[in-house]
Amino acid sequence: MCRRKFRGKPRNAGLPHARHPLNIAEGSGKPRGSADRRKFYAIALGSAKECACAWTLLGLRGCVEEQEVGKARAILLRVVAMLSRMSA
Repeated sequence: MCRRKFRGKPRNAGLPHARHPLNIAEGSGKPRGSADRRKFYAIALGSAKECACAWTLLGLRGCVEEQEVGKARAILLRVVAMLSRMSA
């Protein structure tokens, strides 16, 4: 349960991991083929790559098991591939 109160958009709620789906959702609400839509997908792509790097660092520091890092990175690689095509 989230006990912290916030004002404004959910991305200001102290939930940095929420920005990925929020950018995808915001981009999908823009007209097809628009530069705005591609911009939000490109931002989400950068966030997904950042997340993959964070998982790698967590694994290297021993914070999570290598098996979990592998699972997370496999999912993120699929997300990166998807967003790469969507932001092109």
